[in-house]
Amino acid sequence: MSGQNLESTPHMKFFWEQQMHLLQTKKMAHRYHPQIIRFALSIHCKSRSAYRELRESGALILPSERVLRDYKNYFKPGAGITKENIQELKDKTSHYAGIQKYVAVVMDEMKIQENLVFDKTSGELIGYIDLGDPLTTFANVDEDTDPIASHALAFLVRGLRTNLKHVVAYYFTGNVTSFQLMPLFWKVVAALETTVRLWVIAAVNNGASPNRKFFALHAKLGGKLPDGLVYKTTNLFVCLA
Repeated sequence: MSGQNLESTPHMKFFWEQQMHLLQTKKMAHRYHPQIIRFALSIHCKSRSAYRELRESGALILPSERVLRDYKNYFKPGAGITKENIQELKDKTSHYAGIQKYVAVVMDEMKIQENLVFDKTSGELIGYIDLGDPLTTFANVDEDTDPIASHALAFLVRGLRTNLKHVVAYYFTGNVTSFQLMPLFWKVVAALETTVRLWVIAAVNNGASPNRKFFALHAKLGGKLPDGLVYKTTNLFVCLA
């Protein structure tokens, strides 16, 4: 059987040219061609263990699994809870078991520059108040409210027995109120409990007035101290997980 030469197999020729280039480049300076990335992703999707063995053998110079994960999990972010972001979190925590699943939700609002920006990709004006979906946004914005967002409200999930840190959702807000926080917080908890299968046992935020009022709204759901301070509440989604 006659052998094939590299000239008759352009794909193979290109692949080995790339391998020679990578061999002559320092490890920290490796830059992979998109075709190499596609090839690596194809193998990795079929068998992670085979990919690891092939890469660790040194027979081929291939991207690390972390690099592949960056390409595989790339998505365009947006306000609210997005399916792509939740899927990334599921992939990141799929091996968690037992106490590794215990997490806290951290809420933080930060000041942003008030401005409108045109997104050439979507054709949308970005910078308006956005609470994740039109109905929630319209219900919380009236004629007296400036529709331009002045703050960004982020919900971060923090592992209590792991190093997990992941922004679950963010929203563009004005001066957020306790009544706006209530549905946003429980939507995040619902996604974590019922979809990602992480167990939320704490909520953390600063002592701003809306945050204190937000905790106070849970007085009838949980426990409070003699002075009226609410310190715990029933997790509404535990029984659904």
